[in-house]
Amino acid sequence: MDDGQLAAEFRLYRSVVEMDEHLRKATGEAMTAELLQAMTGMKTMLDSLKLLKGYGDEVEDVQKRGEFMRIIGELSLELAETQIRLSSELRAKEDLERVIKELQKEIDELKTPTVAVTLKGNHYFTEDGQGPYCVGCYDAKRRLARVLLTQAGPIRMAECSQCHNKISGF
Repeated sequence: MDDGQLAAEFRLYRSVVEMDEHLRKATGEAMTAELLQAMTGMKTMLDSLKLLKGYGDEVEDVQKRGEFMRIIGELSLELAETQIRLSSELRAKEDLERVIKELQKEIDELKTPTVAVTLKGNHYFTEDGQGPYCVGCYDAKRRLARVLLTQAGPIRMAECSQCHNKISGF
C-alpha cells in the first residue's frame, strides 16, 4: 500500500470517528443541525469510498494490463527467437539434404563402372585384360568384384571376394 492510499484511508477513518462523535451528541437531543451535518458527512464519506473503490479498480486494471503487456512482450520475443532458430534449422536441413544428394550421386557413379567388360566363360574381364570379376556382383549391382583363384586338387576354383560365390571349372 503506498502513502497516498494510506493517507486516504486515514482521512476516511477520521471522518467516521467524527461522525460517530456527532451522532452520539445528536442522539441525546432533538434533530439538530449537528445531526444533519453528521448525515451529510456520512454521505460524503460514502461518496469518497465509492470514488476510492473506483480508483482502486482502475489501478488494478492498469497494473494487470501492464503485467499482461509485459508477458505479451516476453512471449513475442520468445516467438521471434524460436522463428530465427527454426529458420536456421531449416537452412541446415536443406544444406544437409543437398550434401546427401551429392554424396548419393557420387556413390552411384562409383558403383557403376566406367570401363567396358566382356564375359569370357564364367567371369567378366575388362578390355585391358584385368579380371576375372564376379558375374553375380556385376549383374546384380554393376560392381566389379574380383574373384580369387584357388586350386582344389586337379580342379581350379574361383571365389568372389564380396558375395563369396564359388565357381568351379575355371
